[in-house]
Amino acid sequence: MAKEDRKKREKENRKQTILKSALYSFAKHGYHKCSMDLIAEEAELGKATLYYYFKNKDELLLEVLKTGLELFFENMTKAWESLEDTREKIEAISITAGEFFAEHPDYFRLYLYLSTHPKLNKITSESLRPLVQNKNKVFIQLFKKAVKEKLVKPIPPQNLVNVLGTLIMGVGMFGHYKRKSDIKKRMKLINEIFFNGVLLDKKK
Repeated sequence: MAKEDRKKREKENRKQTILKSALYSFAKHGYHKCSMDLIAEEAELGKATLYYYFKNKDELLLEVLKTGLELFFENMTKAWESLEDTREKIEAISITAGEFFAEHPDYFRLYLYLSTHPKLNKITSESLRPLVQNKNKVFIQLFKKAVKEKLVKPIPPQNLVNVLGTLIMGVGMFGHYKRKSDIKKRMKLINEIFFNGVLLDKKK
């Protein structure tokens, strides 16, 4: 039994090594210039081993993206555990996203790369849609609550999610930050703009 458990752990560790190496390689070279040979070299494994776990590069890319999404939403759930206030939960979205991209900059590079290739982005989005839609329900419900509480204007919740997500990705393009305090400053700015806008009230 112990031997079987050890083999299972070794197999899972090898899979995680492949995923980490694939993430780094995709982010560095881009999907189209990246090959299974490059990923195998980065992972220090034979190419045959990669094909044992993943049938092709497309499947590997989707698993990398799925892993990133799962990890982000796991972090988001943890961030919400001690929060009950609706606004605080919304503000935690950008803070958590900023920390996630700071700790995993290759995910940001990969998502940014995909966004510049509409065809590839469409293919991956369609493949991951069930997962994204399922996870996205949590954000939709949160913004529905915000509208009901009159915390935000009666804008369709999905539109609010899209706007906040775009702001987060836009700030991420400014660069990567070594200190968490720098990240929080950027993300607090997002929350300020999202909730209060940037125009001064000329009527006052």
